[in-house]
Amino acid sequence: SRWRRRKTAARPPSPTRHLALDGSPVGSVFYFDYGCVVCWQLTEQQEEEVLGHFRGFVVDPLPLGEVETDEFHLRNSPNETASIFNDVITLHDPEDHELKLSMSHALAQSVKLNVFEHRVDKTIEATKHIPAELARTGHIPISRKDLARLIGNIFLQKTHVNLSSDVLDTPEFFWSSDDEYQDCYDAVREYLEINQRVDVLNSRLQVLTDMLTMLHDTQNERHADRLEWVII
Repeated sequence: SRWRRRKTAARPPSPTRHLALDGSPVGSVFYFDYGCVVCWQLTEQQEEEVLGHFRGFVVDPLPLGEVETDEFHLRNSPNETASIFNDVITLHDPEDHELKLSMSHALAQSVKLNVFEHRVDKTIEATKHIPAELARTGHIPISRKDLARLIGNIFLQKTHVNLSSDVLDTPEFFWSSDDEYQDCYDAVREYLEINQRVDVLNSRLQVLTDMLTMLHDTQNERHADRLEWVII
């Protein structure tokens, strides 16, 4: 899913600050145009209110079963550097919104990658019977049309993963920000193993592609053989 936006000059996501009754800040929200929202220090009710405001701007929303949510604990410690460890995020300044944005970029990319990973898992589950059935009976238990659809679906998933700047590229925000913010972003990406997960995902997609391409070639050869017998 993505957000529908008005035509304005490009700029990095900015925080929405929620205020308590006494006027003190209680949380921040960062939204990204590839369909991810990162909330800081909000209650579940506040998060639902925020998402409710955004729903009118969603383009091609994900089915509810594909919506991903990650949760982390947050602690503020003025004497420590910003970090993430054991699913605990440590901030030295809870009002440093650029620091939160730096981390949010990596958190959002990880959630987006989760969607791709689960889609590949579903594809593997749906196709794992094919090679087993082929080995047992010598027949391919799927029509040429359905096989072509599977190949197209795998190609589409590979395109989304490898050509999606949302997940692979360093956001433009860091081109002009202080180095400490990109260091923090890189540290969160490393903790979430984003690069390694992309590599594993590509390996699994390649295995699926090789298998389905082999089956497609086999079906084409058998179809050609039948045509030859008909001509004869």
